Amino acid sequence: MLFHCYKTRSMSRLLSTLATLEEHFAHDEDLMKSHRIGNSDQDAKAGNGFSPFDSRVKDHARILEIGYDELARVSSYSENCADSSS
Repeated sequence: MLFHCYKTRSMSRLLSTLATLEEHFAHDEDLMKSHRIGNSDQDAKAGNGFSPFDSRVKDHARILEIGYDELARVSSYSENCADSSS
């Protein structure tokens, strides 16, 4: 799917990819919690933020942020192009 997104470079494909990533990341984090992997069973308030689980969650957030930043950039570019063609 990511290769197709790169090849077509459409906003709808990027949205679809981001939705798929969100589902995947939520599932991944739920699995880690249910199997108590990477200190995922510890109280977040007691943790120092350096557990494997916390790191994984931060990685997921960072990846999604990159994707949504790109979506905003492309969306802004698309709007500017539509305005200039009027």
